Amino acid sequence: MRIGGSSSALFSFLFVSSSLLFATGCDCAGEGPGGPGDPCESASDCRGDLTCRDGTCQPRADGALPDGFVPGGDAGSCADAPERQCRGGRVCCAEGEECVDGFVCAPVCENTRCGDNNLVCCEAGQICLDGVVCAASCEAGRALCGEALDTCCDEGQVCVEDACATPGATCADDYDCLDEGTYCEPTIGRCLANPAPPLCEVRPDFEDVELEVEWHWQGVDVGGRRYQNVGATPVVGDVSGDGIPDVVVAVYGVPVEGEGDPLDDETVLVAIHGGTGALLWSVGPTDGPQPRSVAALANLDPADDALEVVYKLRGSGLRVLDGDGTTELARITTGSAASSRSGPSIADMDHDGVPEIAAGCHVMSFERMGAGWTLRTRGDGGACGEPGQQFASPAIANLDADPELELTSGGAAYGIDGTRLWPASGTPQHGLAAVADLDVDGDPEVITIRSGTITVRDGATGAVLVGAGGTWLGSAVAIPGGGNGGAPTVADFDGDGMPEVAAAGQGCYAVYDPDCLPDATRPRSGGDCTRADMPGDTCDDSPSAFLRWARRTQDISSSLTGSSVFDFQGDGVAEVVYNDECFLHVYDGRDGRELLATPRPNSSRTILEYPLVVDVDRDGNSEIVLPANNDQGDRDGCLAQWVTALGVPNVAALPPEFRSGSFGIFAFGDPNDRWVRTRPIWNQFAYHVTNVDDRGAIPTNEDDNWTAPGLNNYRQNVQGAGVFNAPNLTVTLDAVALCGSSSIRLSAVITNAGSRGVPAGVPVEFVETAPTARTITTSATTRPLLPGASERITITVSDVPFDTDLAYEVRVDGVTATDPVIECNEDDNASTAMDRCPGFG
Repeated sequence: MRIGGSSSALFSFLFVSSSLLFATGCDCAGEGPGGPGDPCESASDCRGDLTCRDGTCQPRADGALPDGFVPGGDAGSCADAPERQCRGGRVCCAEGEECVDGFVCAPVCENTRCGDNNLVCCEAGQICLDGVVCAASCEAGRALCGEALDTCCDEGQVCVEDACATPGATCADDYDCLDEGTYCEPTIGRCLANPAPPLCEVRPDFEDVELEVEWHWQGVDVGGRRYQNVGATPVVGDVSGDGIPDVVVAVYGVPVEGEGDPLDDETVLVAIHGGTGALLWSVGPTDGPQPRSVAALANLDPADDALEVVYKLRGSGLRVLDGDGTTELARITTGSAASSRSGPSIADMDHDGVPEIAAGCHVMSFERMGAGWTLRTRGDGGACGEPGQQFASPAIANLDADPELELTSGGAAYGIDGTRLWPASGTPQHGLAAVADLDVDGDPEVITIRSGTITVRDGATGAVLVGAGGTWLGSAVAIPGGGNGGAPTVADFDGDGMPEVAAAGQGCYAVYDPDCLPDATRPRSGGDCTRADMPGDTCDDSPSAFLRWARRTQDISSSLTGSSVFDFQGDGVAEVVYNDECFLHVYDGRDGRELLATPRPNSSRTILEYPLVVDVDRDGNSEIVLPANNDQGDRDGCLAQWVTALGVPNVAALPPEFRSGSFGIFAFGDPNDRWVRTRPIWNQFAYHVTNVDDRGAIPTNEDDNWTAPGLNNYRQNVQGAGVFNAPNLTVTLDAVALCGSSSIRLSAVITNAGSRGVPAGVPVEFVETAPTARTITTSATTRPLLPGASERITITVSDVPFDTDLAYEVRVDGVTATDPVIECNEDDNASTAMDRCPGFG
């Protein structure tokens, strides 16, 4: 049996007097028809030293009395030794024996008695664990461990699979565990070595993506005006310090007749609780945000766990706000960085432990000044050729393999001091950027979307690889369907283990694959280029040599909106998450097939907003966080398209939430929680995994995202090692007749035989199945169960009848569980046992 993560073969013996007396009126043959392993229906089908459990004759729990036997002895022989009298003086225990519980004679025990009927004598220094098994006596803070329960782990260690283990770093997701072969154990929030194979895993088995609204934030009233429209990408992190992520985003107002475009009017910055969708705070319209610019989050003040918020002011300036939404920590309102329209990006560019904040081509350090903080200018690239509509945040990475990081918006790269890395001269052609290693040679490339074309440059030199004069492809690559083009994403879209690029345009969404480049100049080998044609889709009528697939969408306005990437099934093939002007889309990365089981209307002006995937409520499940705005829905013709897509006769027949367009922030989850887990953070527009840990801390020495195992992506949230690890709850039940008290002791051992822990509170139901069917009681586990750990729950059933076969069943995490544990094996959650009390006359 397993107790507290260990299994113990009890090595105690049942001693009874050599002269056994048979109980009056009972069958005392001592030999039943069934031996060990023989089938049985009740205890009477088995030998006297066996019992019927799970349909076969099995040894009784240590210390159990055989059916029909009572202790023997001659009461008269110890009239002068009352301490040896037993059963009310009816029997006398032999020399060296004592009467246990007034019922049975057993050898004298100088230590602790234990086991069923207290017939086990523990060794010196042992304790009786759960009243059933002898175990080592461990001091507080030291875990009991070992197959024989004979080991006390050192303080701070845990018991995993019967062995003491020292947990690694604190973690909230698997990607916090950097050592190979480790995963984040959620029950203790620490990294542990993966359990020994074979692993217990649950791999999602679905294709279509289903959506369930978990919450919808619908806006806020400030100063008599309604603010509900979102045209910027939300960012996610814990700004309140309560351990649950929050959503921070700029919000603009509903249109006011005669006042023009609300995007050019007052705005507010809001924080929304990720668990409930409730408003935490709002800032503005005084000191309101630029509505097209994306905020950034980071733990800039290590004095607490709450993240700080960096955002672009509506007029001119950059502001750093404490996570409480009221305390300003720093701001700048003059200079090139203040006038830049770019949103902020955060990284420790010089590895000194003080994060830098970049806006456009300008860099500042967030530093202490006296009792407060300041933004100290580190580098100023001047005007640096920023276009008037450049609201995107720069990408930051170590482009040239020197010690410091550089920033880029695709057309140029700058050092922390504002020095241009490339190009050497000329006006930079800035755009929307991502950084990855497309040719998998260990060095990064910069991917840029600008003015309807995609360009790839060498990260260190800026040399063109794809685009006019490029060495991989020497001609310009136009985005299918035209338009400006949104921020690029990078992921393994086809499952070949190498990255591809994706971006939206005015009329199409497209994926570009280096494996599709001409043979003579293809920069890598071993990949897959299977072009996917969609019948009737005009996006891919004249494909570029770089194009893998393209699908028809609608973004007839700015066509600057971005997308994000997620591998919902964890099968190594990334899916695209994108919202055009009228619909949310989830595309299969291999061929662009729409994966949403049901169309999801969602209106958007397609400014710089994009949906993202994150564990927004930190419940261990992934969610899609989706921004929406409805002030241009009529212009875009969304309502008519929704009528067609949803199969209703007219606008009035649309669900109420769609009749005037959608707005605010939505959080969608899978109705069956099948999407693989992911991180609880998405902290900036230029998001990549190695830039930030799950608690919002910026690493002093950021790993190159393109060399970290399992990454080489951009704007994709991930799972890390152990993503499929799952628990497996098993249970064994022993039923032992305590006939001296007319009762049955039921002892259930709940074991996690899986590869991931389960929290406390798993329901355990005890049921009588014979002679009557009834629920005896429902209990629950009281502590988290790591892999290999167990917990024993023992109950006593009183006033049981004699000479009656009694059958019981225990069910763990059964059909009545309100929050069932997802296990790799759901067929071993019950156990049965039988016993009986013979009539003693």
